[in-house]
Amino acid sequence: METSFKVLIAAACVVIIAAGGYYFWGEYQESMRVQAAKAAASETAAMERDAARKAADEAVIADCKRRVPSASTDNLKALYEQCLADSRKLNLTN
Repeated sequence: METSFKVLIAAACVVIIAAGGYYFWGEYQESMRVQAAKAAASETAAMERDAARKAADEAVIADCKRRVPSASTDNLKALYEQCLADSRKLNLTN
């Protein structure tokens, strides 16, 4: 009788450990899915931010080229560089 009781206790322990392992494995998988989704969202946001920065830089360059149409002389080159510097300062402060 004592041996069968020990076997019953051991079987109950195995069932409890298996159920706990199953539950925590599901929790672990869910946390990995959430972490992957966050990483994908972060990567997408970074790509969108980089695209916006590139578009802003291109707009600044186009605006400066429109305001300073020719960069053939040293004076015009200096004006063009000043235009770029001023525009980038404005973009950084916004």
